[in-house]
Parts: sequence; structure tokens; C-alpha cells
Amino acid sequence: MNNLINRDYHEAIGSVIPVQLNKELQLGNSLLSKIPHNAVEDAKNMAIEKTENPNKMTLDEIKKLIPKLNYNLPEEKEETKLMERIFIDTHNYWGLYEIYINKYPYNLVNPFVIYTYCRNLCGKPMTKNEYTKITMDLKSIKKSIKHIEQKDIKYKKKAGSYKVDFK
Repeated sequence: MNNLINRDYHEAIGSVIPVQLNKELQLGNSLLSKIPHNAVEDAKNMAIEKTENPNKMTLDEIKKLIPKLNYNLPEEKEETKLMERIFIDTHNYWGLYEIYINKYPYNLVNPFVIYTYCRNLCGKPMTKNEYTKITMDLKSIKKSIKHIEQKDIKYKKKAGSYKVDFK
């Protein structure tokens, strides 16, 4: 379990390359957002931000607006649009990936191919070491999950009598 949590994974794992987790880890990840302390703290932070500037947009709202700003300028003779050109010039391949992942010809392709294409456009191509790190990370995740499942089978009780005393 510690190997699964403490390892420094490549940035593409999880966001671009989906990882199959066992049922217990999926349940734990889904319940993390429902911890009351964090929800109360987030509500307080949102109330403070709304009182500071009522017209302030959240990061999610801004991310939804970026593809809408992606238009061609009339004097531009290139095929790339405004936001694509900005992301390429600033070497922001994640922003470019977010645009291309929902665009027509690109949404038919594997997301990892789009990720490597965006990195190449931004001038940061994938190296051989990164490919090997991704494969080693995926092997490590599969091995750790298999080890956890074997432990669950070994220690899981099938039947029993349980008693809870409230004193």
C-alpha cells in the first residue's frame, strides 16, 4: 500500500492514462470528497472569496471558457487558432491538451497520443526515459494492487458473529 501511495508517478498517469484500481481504493477515493471538515472549510473559503469580489470566476469556470475563446484572427494565415497559438508559445501543453481532447478529429484518437502530440507541438517531446518511467509506473501499480488483493483474500472473514457494546 505504501508503494502505491508514496511513489512519484509520471504526470500522464491518472490524467491521461487511466489506471484500474480495486473496488476498495475506488470507494476510498470517491469518499474523500465527502469528508465534512473539508466541505465546511471549502464553504467558508467560497464565502470569503464571494465577499471579496462577487464577479470573480472560479478556475473551473475559466477552464470552460478557454475553448470558447479559441477563434481565428482574420490576418492569421496559419491553421492554429488564438488559444492554441498562445499555449504553443508559452509551452503549456496541458492547456493545449484540454483543447484538443474535445475537438473533432482529435477526440477519436487515444488520449496518450494527443498528449505526446501536444508536447511535441510545444517543443517538449517525450524522451525514452519518460516512456520507460510510464511503463515502470504502470507495472508498479498493477503489482501493488495485486498484492493488496491477495492480502484481502488472506485476511477476509467469511462469516462470524459480531457484537457492539456502547458503554
